[in-house]
Amino acid sequence: MDQKIDFFEFFGSFLWGNFFHINLVAWGLIGLFLFFAYHWYQSFKHKQLSAQSRFAPSVMTAAGLLGTFIGLSYGLKDLDLSDQNSMQALISGLKLVFVYSLVGVFSSIIFMMLNMIPTALQMKRSIESA
Repeated sequence: MDQKIDFFEFFGSFLWGNFFHINLVAWGLIGLFLFFAYHWYQSFKHKQLSAQSRFAPSVMTAAGLLGTFIGLSYGLKDLDLSDQNSMQALISGLKLVFVYSLVGVFSSIIFMMLNMIPTALQMKRSIESA
């Protein structure tokens, strides 16, 4: 059982092909990311961390987990344990729903690191004014 996973193949065929289809959860995550990216830029420009930027990591993690639970609930609603095809469809659909959690956690990490920049600028400005 020595399988090698080609990351670029995985990203290109599975993630790109499945995550960016028209799906309410996927577009919701993209919209939240863009919303918080805009507010982070405003924080950076004004050299002060905004409330929206401060909550971005928590909200993105929660949104990713919510997307996963929505996907799991949607997949389980049509599950018929006596039908092998139903099980295969569920398992193939589950591959995608866990990507929502990964995207939420990854974007949370990005915003945590990005939030350090306006915070440092704000501290520098307060030290210079004192």
